[in-house]
Amino acid sequence: MIIEQISKITTGEICKSCGHKSLYHYKDQRVKCPNCNSRYFLKTTFLDLWTLYYFSIESTANKTAKELQLNYRTV
Repeated sequence: MIIEQISKITTGEICKSCGHKSLYHYKDQRVKCPNCNSRYFLKTTFLDLWTLYYFSIESTANKTAKELQLNYRTV
């Protein structure tokens, strides 16, 4: 359930703030919600949500960094 919601948010199917299903997609990988007027980058949201998910299942920072192919300090 949580993984499905994360994938819908990170692909731009639903808004991360209000859950609205109709978003505007910009060329630079940003989305805008017409309902709440929030704008955000999909890549940043992807990294944030998946990092939080891995920490919620009590994964270590080192393992999370390897899974998401990020630097340890970034995580």
